[in-house]
Amino acid sequence: MIYDSLKNLKRYTNIPNVTEIVQFIEKTDVLSLPKGDIQIKGDDLYVKVLKYKPQDASKNYFETHRDYIDVQIVFEGVELMQVVQPQYLTVTNEFKLDGDFVFYKATEGISDLVVAKNEFAVFFAEEAHKPGCQYKNNDCEVLKLVFKVKK
Repeated sequence: MIYDSLKNLKRYTNIPNVTEIVQFIEKTDVLSLPKGDIQIKGDDLYVKVLKYKPQDASKNYFETHRDYIDVQIVFEGVELMQVVQPQYLTVTNEFKLDGDFVFYKATEGISDLVVAKNEFAVFFAEEAHKPGCQYKNNDCEVLKLVFKVKK
C-alpha cells in the first residue's frame, strides 16, 4: 500500500503505467468527467470515475483484487479508507459484484487512512482495503478516480 500527495505520484515508478496515469490527469479536466469507466490502454489500464457520498464504514466491505492494482485518487471531498492484514479477514458472500473482486469482513486489526483532496492511495493486488467510508460526520460528495492497473 502507498499513501501520498498527488504531486508525488510520478515518483512511484514501481506502479505499472504510472506515466500514463500522470499524463491522463495532466491532459484531462478531471472535474468535468462523467461517472463511469474510461479505457486508457485496453484491459491493461482504465479508470473508473466515481462521484458519491461516502457511507458509514460498517456498511462497506473489505475487498481485494486478483488481477488489478487500484490507484485511488480523491479530487474533491474526503473519505476514510480502511486497511487490514490478511489474518483478520473472513470471506463474505453477502455482497456480490461481478469482476475482479473478493469481499471480506473484519472486526479487528483495522487501520484508518484519511484520503483528502489531491491525495491518493495505492492498493496492490490482494491487499485488503475498504474505500468509500465516511470520515467523521462529513457528508460531502467525493469525486474519485480509481485507476485499474493490470499487474
